[in-house]
Formats: sequence, C-alpha cells, structure tokens
Amino acid sequence: MPLAPPPVVLSERQDFALGALRIRPSTRRIDGPAQGVDLEPRMMQVLVALADAGGGVVSRDLLVARCWDGTVVGDDAVHRAIAGVRRGLRAAGSVGGKGVEVETIPKVGYKLVAPGGFEPPVPRQEPVETAASESGGPLAPGGMSAPAQQLPPASAGRRRLLWVAGALGGSAAAGLAWWSVSSARSEAKRLQALFDLSDSALREADPAWARQAVEPLRDAVLQAPTHAQAWGRLALALRQGAEFAPPGEMAARLGEVRDAAQRALALDARQPHARTALALLQPTTGNWGSIHDALRQVLDEHPDHAPALDALSLVLSASGMLAEHYPLRLRTVALDPLHAGYAFRSIYAHWMNDRLVDADRAGARALELRPAHLATWMARIGVLGFTGRADRALEMLGAPAPRPMLPPPLESLLRGAYSALVDGGATARAAAADAVATTATRGGPLMAVTASLHLAALGDVERALQFCEAFLLERGPVMAGPVWAAGQAQHVDVRRRFTSHLFLPVMAPVREMPGFAVLMRDLGLVDFWRATGRRPDYLGSAPLP
Repeated sequence: MPLAPPPVVLSERQDFALGALRIRPSTRRIDGPAQGVDLEPRMMQVLVALADAGGGVVSRDLLVARCWDGTVVGDDAVHRAIAGVRRGLRAAGSVGGKGVEVETIPKVGYKLVAPGGFEPPVPRQEPVETAASESGGPLAPGGMSAPAQQLPPASAGRRRLLWVAGALGGSAAAGLAWWSVSSARSEAKRLQALFDLSDSALREADPAWARQAVEPLRDAVLQAPTHAQAWGRLALALRQGAEFAPPGEMAARLGEVRDAAQRALALDARQPHARTALALLQPTTGNWGSIHDALRQVLDEHPDHAPALDALSLVLSASGMLAEHYPLRLRTVALDPLHAGYAFRSIYAHWMNDRLVDADRAGARALELRPAHLATWMARIGVLGFTGRADRALEMLGAPAPRPMLPPPLESLLRGAYSALVDGGATARAAAADAVATTATRGGPLMAVTASLHLAALGDVERALQFCEAFLLERGPVMAGPVWAAGQAQHVDVRRRFTSHLFLPVMAPVREMPGFAVLMRDLGLVDFWRATGRRPDYLGSAPLP
C-alpha cells in the first residue's frame, strides 16, 4: 500500500534557504534582498510542499493532499495559493537578477526554480523512520531525501515528492495510480478558474499586479491550446502588462501581444479580447481614427465588452469629447464595479462633466476599497485640491497609512502647491509654481502631468502649457521626462501619454491660450475631429482650430 502523503505542518519546520531567500515556515515569513514578506498559512504550506520536492514537479492533487489535508477544494483555491506564493517570492527577492519562481507544468503541476539552488527543508524533530529513495538514500518524515542533490540528474524531470518513491518500492504503476487521481472537473471549469484569477489581478489596475494577470492565462493556453478566448485574454493581459515593461522591453512585449492575438483570431476571427489588444498595439496619440474605428467595430458585435468600452472611453476623453465618453465610462463601472481602473477614471469622468457630487462620491468609494491605490488617490486629491478644497487635500497628505507611498519629490510638489492654494496670495502661488516646475523637471510622466495641472491651478498658465508640450511632443523650453524610468512613480494612463488631462476643468485657462490650438493640431486631434465630424466639448460653437 502506498504511504499516505504527509501533511505540511508549519510549526514543525525549520527555516531554510531558497536561492537568496530565507524561508521561515513557523512564522510564515520570507526574508529576501528586497524586503520581508508575510504569507498566509496555506500559501506557506504550498511553498514548503514545493520546496520539499527539491525542484521536482508536484501535482495539484498532491498539493491538496499535503496542504488541505486531502479536503476537496476547487482549482481556483490552488491557483490563488500559487499566485500568492509567486507574489511573495517576487516581492521578497525582486532586487536584481532572476529570483525564485514557481513554474507551471501544463496538465501536471508546479515546481520551484531557484537559481541559487535549494537547501532542503527539514522537520524540527529528528527522523524516526526511513524509506528507500530513488537515489538509495534515507527518507525523512518531511519527505526529503538526504541529500537531495545526490539524485541522478537524468531522473530530475521525473521526480515527484520522494516519499512517493519510497512508497512505490520500485512499482511505478502503483504510485502513479495514486498520483494521477483523475479529476471530474471539466476543462471549461478549470479554464474559468484561470480566467477569474487573471481578472482579479487586472482589476487592481496596478503595476505590481500586471504580471500576476498574465501567469494564469499562460497556464490556460498551455492546457487548452485551441481555446480562442484563452489566447485572446492572454493577448489583452499582455497588452496591459506591457505598459509597465522596463525600458527597452516594450517591443518584445508587444510582439507577444501580436502573436497571442493572431493565435486567437486564427481560431475565432471575432474574438473581442484579441481584437481589442490588436487595436491598442499602436500609440493612441496620432492614431486616433484607426483605434477609434477598430474599437467601435468590436463594440458593434460585443456591446458589453468592458475592455473595449474602457479603451474607447479613454480615446474619447483624450480627444475632448467628454459628453460622448461619459456614458461609456459609467457602463464600464456598472459592468465591473470593483475594477480599480474603471473606478478611478470615473472620478475624472464625473468631474469633466460637471458632476462634482458624483465625483466626490466615486472618489470616496474607490478609496474605501483601495486606500493605497496611487491612481485613485491622485484622482481624489486632485478633485479636492482643484475645486476650492485645498485644505482637505492637505489633510489627505497628512493622513496616516493606509495611503500610497509617494516619492518624496511628488509629495513635496503636492504639499507646496496645495499650501499655496490655501494661502491664496500671489506671492505664495508664484513661489509654489517655481517649486513645482523645478521639482517636476526630468521627473517622469506622472510628474509632468501633475506639474501641468498644478501650475494651471496656481495661475502659471504659460508654464502649464509648456509642460504639456514637453510631455506630449518633447519640445519647448521646459524639460520633462516623457518616458518612465525605474524608480519613478507610475500608473497606466500617464505612461501612455494620454491627453485626457488637457480637458479637465482645472486646465480651462490653458485651453484658452493660442498655443493650445497649435498643440491640438500637432497632436493630430484636429484632423481626427474633421475626419469624424466630431467636435470637442471645450470649443462649444467656436470653429475648429
């Protein structure tokens, strides 16, 4: 009879190393070169079970047996635990180089990849019984052959947990009969669990979650290579994740998007995720018409496709058609009210359409859900600061955690600008405007957009326009970092050089300057308006520039 799988008991495990990381099972902590990270108990059990295999593959059934005491759980529970382990490993060891990773083996299970090697985890108590391992060595109750490194390299790809090998006693058929317990769950249910896991990560609209959204979909296309929706979802997740790619990697990331989308469309020519991803391969600025038309075609066939609605809403707000964009934005929030991206953009949408009470309500609700979400926090503090409530904006800056960790230059810029708005005097505003301009120079996309808004609020309209030109067209006397660099604050919309901020109420004085019409022409917006017969709201009945 095969041995029962030993459960992972965290209190009985000694600390051990995984590459540059130190794993502390009894306290559920990972200490690494980047930071210390605490894991939930189940996630730490899964990490220990994977480490027990010494780089071998561990099946889903075996993880359930060892970490859930054999209780029947859905695939989504395993996927969420694996995702949590991945997040913890990356957060703890994300300083330089490739760290410890959990690799998915399609239709089989998972294994740990540790570039620095493994230090076998062992129980706290002394071994009380042994069994023969594949390499002929003793087997501890924790299931680890001693030493694991003595296993023949040729067998590494076939290894499961070594307690199984001892139980088999050389009979592969008996062990595999237990190890490969068939599942009654359908492929559709398994794929939906992966889709849900990816959606949960995308819903955060945050750089730290971008990669987490891709991993489950890579699993999905490996498990079901002829599933069009899986490929389409992967293409769209890759497209969104590409916004946070390190400098120099954008072309490769977008190549992956194109390849995944083409795989999807070869299987289903109408697949909406793939078509949306392809529409967004090119930058929006300068390609307004082609992107607008491609997204409209998706929505003609799939009117409730939230990613396409979101993308089209952004195109319309970025081209000044605020009333037309508003119902689309409200629709995205109705379809997915917990999506952080849709929520923070709705704050601006309400404000742009003179619905300040609704903007306040949306901002308060979004921060209740995610108080440390940078884009949400910036939208909320901006609405307060630019609508005669700079004192409340300062109160937000002084509030204790949870709130986003702001780079010191950004926090200094905000504090100085809102303090001057509270003071109200011309001297204070002029000094604050100088400080904003100095701080924002070469500070990256978020700082450039923030500077233009706050300079407009402080009355320095000329420099506000100069920052817009520097950010969007890289010209003029002002230097502003238009391309994100490591270490700078970022969120998705500012890195894409969207122009939505040009049409916020606080920028009204900038829109009245003669140079703004030139900016509109040079951005290609005037051609877009003429070609489509549309008019931006800010012009009213005035002729196009």
